[in-house]
Amino acid sequence: MKAVVIGLGSIGSRRLRDIAGLQVEIGAICDPDHRALTNACPPTAETQLYDDPEVCLAEHASGNMVLVCSPTSTHFPLAMKAIDNGCAALLVEKPPSLSTADAEYMADAARTLGTRAAVAFNWRFHPAIGELKNRLDRHPMRTVHLVGIDDISLWPNWNSGDNYMLDPKEGGVVLTSTVHSLDLLLYLMGPAQQVSCSLESLLATSDVHSRSIFMMLHESGMSMAFNDWDVNQTSVISITSPLMALTVDLRAGAYLDKMDDMHRDMMKAFVGYANGLPAGELSTFDDGLNVMRLVDAGRRAASERRYVDV
Repeated sequence: MKAVVIGLGSIGSRRLRDIAGLQVEIGAICDPDHRALTNACPPTAETQLYDDPEVCLAEHASGNMVLVCSPTSTHFPLAMKAIDNGCAALLVEKPPSLSTADAEYMADAARTLGTRAAVAFNWRFHPAIGELKNRLDRHPMRTVHLVGIDDISLWPNWNSGDNYMLDPKEGGVVLTSTVHSLDLLLYLMGPAQQVSCSLESLLATSDVHSRSIFMMLHESGMSMAFNDWDVNQTSVISITSPLMALTVDLRAGAYLDKMDDMHRDMMKAFVGYANGLPAGELSTFDDGLNVMRLVDAGRRAASERRYVDV
């Protein structure tokens, strides 16, 4: 089985390096920017280069693993193109789509056609998360607070003129950062039953939502996700369980050399999943759909200013 990588921006280039490092043959790579294609690693002499993703998928998806690393607005159509063309396995960057309806359609299609499909929620593979999950699973009543503060001026796209995260239709803090937090909390706490939410626009340069607060009720307890964007701040991702007097800073110095590992470990899990192994910690399309349902419920809650059912 070969790999087909669609999109060679910062994350697509990382995925390409990681999957090549696992000795997976790269069948084809695609990006509309010819400089990205020529600068990509590998490609080998056998790797086919494309600037049109639909042509690439029509010619190379069948029987192979496809990685969709393109902008969010393209996730749904390209994922469906890959599934319809018979890909064996599919990894789509987060969020899986712009809407719950599209995420549900993708999950149903993958299930029907037997595509082993996953969403690239790589923070599940941070070494602290597995330890935290083991401790929480032994605790009868769980309460978890997750705080994520991002200095978005440090992101690779910030000075490129392609600030997709500031596009209200496909960016904003919810679809770009909060979805990571929601996936982690669902992974740690189980399904959410009710949610309340606050959304604010605080950036001087954009009216896109830059702060979100999700409060969720689970059968196992309660959780909170606070995500905030700013410029020239320190980036922090911290998880606290107050009932256990436990706090883990995922960006602490002890973990700095592990940040690359979580990306590689996710890719290793995806390659295993593509070849028939269980998903394990990998976020499946059904997991991605649950995140999108929670996003929709949170937006309704913010509009109605009350808890709503998920």
